[in-house]
Amino acid sequence: MKNNPYMTISEFAKLTGIKRVNLIFYDKIGLLVPEHRGTNDYRYYTRRQLGSAYLIASLRELGIGIEEIKHYASGRSPEQMISLFQIKEEKIQAEICLLYTYPSQRDS
Repeated sequence: MKNNPYMTISEFAKLTGIKRVNLIFYDKIGLLVPEHRGTNDYRYYTRRQLGSAYLIASLRELGIGIEEIKHYASGRSPEQMISLFQIKEEKIQAEICLLYTYPSQRDS
């Protein structure tokens, strides 16, 4: 295994914490495509892809949608990351405002 540059989807899933079914989905939509496909049609990943996988997992954990991540991943830059976080912050602030105004409207 030391000389093999590829990891199976199960090994990659274990390392990244991303469920196997999600990795298959990410492959289908072009978000995280395996480095290699075997003749058996199995998906194989490399260590170089770990950074992308961790980024996707982190952004998903923050509640950022797949389409937003896909858009960001197509042209990653610090400016795009800042923009992504600003959009997320605006959404969170809007939700907070709704939570604060909802009880007072109900009491009226």
